[in-house]
Amino acid sequence: MMQEIQAAPEQVAHGQRLSITRQDILLLLLVLVFATLPLAPAPAGVAVALLMSYWLFSGICWSERRLWLSQDWFVPAMFLFVLPWVGLLWSTDVATGLKDAERSIYWIYGLAAATVSYRRYAPRMLVFGFLAGLLVNVLVSVLQYLQLLPMYKGPGYGFLNHITYSLLLVAGMLFLAYLYREQKKWLVRLIILGGMFLLGWNLAIGVSRAGYLAFILAMPWMLSVMFSRRQIVWIVLSCLLATGALASSSVVRSRVAEIRQDVQEYKHGHGATSVGLRFHMWAGALKIWKAHPVFGVGTGGYRQALKKVVSPEYAIFTHPHNSVLYMAASYGAVGVLVFGWFVYVVLRRGWRTRATVTGRIILVLLFVIGVGSITDTQIMGHATGALLGFIGGLATGSLETDDESGDN
Repeated sequence: MMQEIQAAPEQVAHGQRLSITRQDILLLLLVLVFATLPLAPAPAGVAVALLMSYWLFSGICWSERRLWLSQDWFVPAMFLFVLPWVGLLWSTDVATGLKDAERSIYWIYGLAAATVSYRRYAPRMLVFGFLAGLLVNVLVSVLQYLQLLPMYKGPGYGFLNHITYSLLLVAGMLFLAYLYREQKKWLVRLIILGGMFLLGWNLAIGVSRAGYLAFILAMPWMLSVMFSRRQIVWIVLSCLLATGALASSSVVRSRVAEIRQDVQEYKHGHGATSVGLRFHMWAGALKIWKAHPVFGVGTGGYRQALKKVVSPEYAIFTHPHNSVLYMAASYGAVGVLVFGWFVYVVLRRGWRTRATVTGRIILVLLFVIGVGSITDTQIMGHATGALLGFIGGLATGSLETDDESGDN
């Protein structure tokens, strides 16, 4: 499918030349992206720039155009890419809107991922890359916790936003659960369990309640992957044990207790808390959508519109901390329908190919991004937004890999 670039002129074994294809380079760059996204914004930005530049200027973009043009996720992805730029036409805050529109580039990342031949290459390499990058950040968090490295923002964050990082930790545990099931050697399984424990510990010392929620919701899935579904008693007991272990963290208990306190303060008219602000932002977004039901208030116009429906002291964020409400307030029913269209298409493909590695990657990433989108606008996050864009390309790859043994 792809032309080969000769890497050496000399003959090697069996009279063949040592060669490297454009596909090899594209795959390695995609693995690099998956390794850096859970690490930090700067290296991830460089990796994505290298991937997209190579895809464009190597000729793969053009030679494989029929492949990505024919995908059922292509049209909604392009709508999501163009919509923020068009939304600037009716925005009341173009300066903020331009910053938001720049992030629409996430939606075209899937075009590059779609042109990788997943039948030829093992998608598991993406999982290994993701886990490698995540492990580096976990080790950084451990050193920060031990005060051997300076804190970036706080304990348990590594180099990422605490909400995003916690969601990626849960994704890492789900990927490790699938690797655990595939392994037959107990030593390897013990190493994987150790890795899962380390990720869970990192989650427990962090302050992200979205991560706690994602972990609790993922536990039945995680354990049913690791053990036979017929072992329902062990799964239930393990869920209770894992939840209890999470609750044993003083940080977790403190953060959960703050929810009740924030709700009480909200009821008494003091809404300038983490939970209270979200209540105001969510309610405000619904009011904005009701006032602008079809096209919303435009890209970046949310905060200005929010000041008209809630007290200005609560209108401090440029997004409502919810992905669906962001689309609704900014782009109205058009934005919600297009976003739902994209999610439906890739979710359907992920579910139909859930026995493959690519299908599992789609489902795991959609799950953590979906849970995180309840309390934060994950489609605008540098890591989660980019991963959501790449999911489209993986949905294309899921059709190529139908081996249930996990060899792909």
